[in-house]
Amino acid sequence: MLAALGVIFLAAGVLVHVRVARPEHQAVLTACDCHLPITIIEPAARGGDVTAIVFHGLSANRRLMDVLGQSLAWSDLRVILVDFPGHGDNTDAFSIERCEECAGALLDTLVREGQINPDRTILIGHSLGGAIAIRMADWMPVAATIAISPAPMVPRKDIPDYLIPVKPPRRRPANLLVIMGESEPKRFKQAAAELIAMAGGERHELEDFRQRRAARLIVAPYASHTSLLFNRFVWDVTDVWWRMAAPIPLPTRNFFGYVLAGGMLAGLVGLGLLFALGLRLIPAGPAKITIASPPSMVTTLGAWLVAAAIGGGLTYLFVPLAVLRIYSGDVLASVMLVAGIVVAVFVWRRIGAQPFGSAQGKRAASLRSATGPAEWLIGVAAGMFVVLALGAWLNWQVTDLWMTAGRWWRFAVLVPLMLPYALAEELTLAWPGTARRYLTFFVQRVLLLLAVVLPFGGWHIDRLLILLLLPYLVIFSLGQRLGADAVRRHSGSATAAAIFGAILAAWFLAGVFPVTGS
Repeated sequence: MLAALGVIFLAAGVLVHVRVARPEHQAVLTACDCHLPITIIEPAARGGDVTAIVFHGLSANRRLMDVLGQSLAWSDLRVILVDFPGHGDNTDAFSIERCEECAGALLDTLVREGQINPDRTILIGHSLGGAIAIRMADWMPVAATIAISPAPMVPRKDIPDYLIPVKPPRRRPANLLVIMGESEPKRFKQAAAELIAMAGGERHELEDFRQRRAARLIVAPYASHTSLLFNRFVWDVTDVWWRMAAPIPLPTRNFFGYVLAGGMLAGLVGLGLLFALGLRLIPAGPAKITIASPPSMVTTLGAWLVAAAIGGGLTYLFVPLAVLRIYSGDVLASVMLVAGIVVAVFVWRRIGAQPFGSAQGKRAASLRSATGPAEWLIGVAAGMFVVLALGAWLNWQVTDLWMTAGRWWRFAVLVPLMLPYALAEELTLAWPGTARRYLTFFVQRVLLLLAVVLPFGGWHIDRLLILLLLPYLVIFSLGQRLGADAVRRHSGSATAAAIFGAILAAWFLAGVFPVTGS
């Protein structure tokens, strides 16, 4: 019955997308030596032939900007979404300087080929993409620039230089709108205010738009850095601003962005229900309770604290997995690998040293007996179902998680490297469903995060990406834990659950973070 309900939810999500989404077509635009995958969304009406070029943020991709792009298209804009180097489908090596160069080359190429008219072009960017959109004032004058939570660009005493990856432009951006979230750090909102001051201060009368000197800072209520992309207030403000700059008559409000987001969520619910059915189709064999009573919570968290400190400190000396060339992701993966090995060895020795026939000895024997082909099959099948089914759905609906060849080989390498960490978690957690289990899991993940971002040996800008991805890490961690618990209930095996967790961790690392090499 739940599977049938899952099919209904999934079908509803497909129907919403097919019926509501504006037509899109994909292309790869070669600009100088940049190879930029782009998505072009056709507008609901021509809207005076105004084009919006949308730049995503660090560790994002053009598909993550698709809901915003669809909302803009329903507001009569022709929209061009682009993947920066090392992001999404772009296989070029990532660097911040390279992203800026390719953004400028993109504008030059589109103008030269007659695809855009600078006087009828709006630049929109989020986070790093917002800073790059502002920076494009030095490359080409456009009708307006809209920066959604841009990365800090103005040097300040309370914002270190490493937090300013893109310097302010020498020219004033035309009709500059900066949107910040209410819940963002005060110093970042102050940096945004200084951008407006550099543009000549706030002014947004009609004559200011005509002279392309309008500027304004707007704070979206109850919004965070990430949620701004899916915020009704942001869509409305953006719509009014570009129409004032074009100028184009103001429209009636549209809710198509929310409809598309609702369809995407319906599909996720459907896939979750089908995942439960898929598990039942995999033969589980006799249930094997591997670790029914793990070490005490104090012992467990003490071991994780020491392991996380070792992993975090070690990566400030050198990054073991730097060879993978995943921006920030190689640091997180290295900490997970080191911490996982330390904890797994600690727990294994603790339970393996107990006399045969004792409770601890029985648990060790049970663990060794629950590592056969059946457990591996369950873990691999469940993990790859999530990677392929969920990856395909998200790739179609909201973000690029269908990996390129370079990301697939990194995924294959990362799976066995993430297995010690996943196994260490399973060995130190109680049986699924208990409050203690989830509390322990939450503290373990917090310790891991702190080990990555705390300045053991000085600040590193690439580690700050972990903090920017915090909302996604929370959602991913919760989904990973719920899925692993379902696998463990079905198989009775910590090994199967660990394999499932390792596959999902490798997928997140290989699919989300920017790639800095081939």
